[in-house]
Amino acid sequence: MLQYLDRHECSLFGGTRGLFGWTLKRRGFEGAATAGSDKSNRMNPSGRLCRGGGCGQVGSRRVGSGEWSERLTRGEWMMLTPEQIREFDEQGFVKGPVVLDQGQVEKLRSELDAVMEGRSVRPPVLNRNLLNGDQTYGMQMSKTDTVVQIVNMWMASDAFLTHARNPVICEEVAQLCRTDTLRIWHDQVQYKPPVTGGPGGWHQDFPAWPVLQPPDLVSAWVALDDAVVENGCMWMVPGSHRWGNQKGYITRTPDYMPSHREPDRLPPGARVEAVPFEIRKGQVGYHHCLTWHGSPPNRSTRKRRAIAVHYMPAHIRYEPAGSHVMRTFVEVQPGEILAGEHFPVVFRRDEVAARS
Repeated sequence: MLQYLDRHECSLFGGTRGLFGWTLKRRGFEGAATAGSDKSNRMNPSGRLCRGGGCGQVGSRRVGSGEWSERLTRGEWMMLTPEQIREFDEQGFVKGPVVLDQGQVEKLRSELDAVMEGRSVRPPVLNRNLLNGDQTYGMQMSKTDTVVQIVNMWMASDAFLTHARNPVICEEVAQLCRTDTLRIWHDQVQYKPPVTGGPGGWHQDFPAWPVLQPPDLVSAWVALDDAVVENGCMWMVPGSHRWGNQKGYITRTPDYMPSHREPDRLPPGARVEAVPFEIRKGQVGYHHCLTWHGSPPNRSTRKRRAIAVHYMPAHIRYEPAGSHVMRTFVEVQPGEILAGEHFPVVFRRDEVAARS
């Protein structure tokens, strides 16, 4: 049972706008539950990042992954609130908690460096510059716009596989998908180096996956650096996941904002207006596979590294209607549930319940 205590003002990370929140306590957790249009994550007056269900800390100490797992299985951690789920359903994206501490972030950064430098024991499925199609990308300096994409880091790094199984992320994605089982479709790192980090084109994820049905996947995007407007954070178009597949019609303006080539094709009342989706280091943001998203270049002196895991709920089928780099790993027949060793199960609700 949540015990609501006193009200205080919380401030939006990366901004100056303030919203009211309520301090809460739940079985030893203390934090702030916020109310408003961006209720999922805020900095409280002590400087701790809060989410709709509380802060990811006990006292002044950040909760590590082991504690997340233990408290989740004991039923002691409040997952996404009904308000957050409603926000995701309406907007197509929502911010989650800080899920990685500094040590975990540094471990993933180190593993990423090893893969980019060719030092990993196992290779990923794909390692390229998205902006020119290079099949391999190392740590060499680039004078041209660069967005490094590495697909299936979990195959190259046990640390990234552990990350894909993060119990808090998986539980929250399962909530958003209304499923009791999750599998990995694939993951991907997207790295924008300082100064030359290029733009991320405006798109929907699902049209790029023409071997899956239905479009019910959810992505968990975790920042390995603070991702803010200055270093090319993602922007989202609220409500765009309800507009269907708009492949071929999404484009951008000269200032990297989204546009539609034939607006009459959009539903009545649809507004193509983007908002920044700033995510701090170690924090997770969730988005639907049909949500429009993109990002401007990184002209700052800071890196922008992130790992996105694309999760499949239990009912996703293999329905090949085009090509994809992961198609060669599929071992099921068209029309069957997409399963197999290359699409591992990372969450089963009955197993979580059995441990609690």
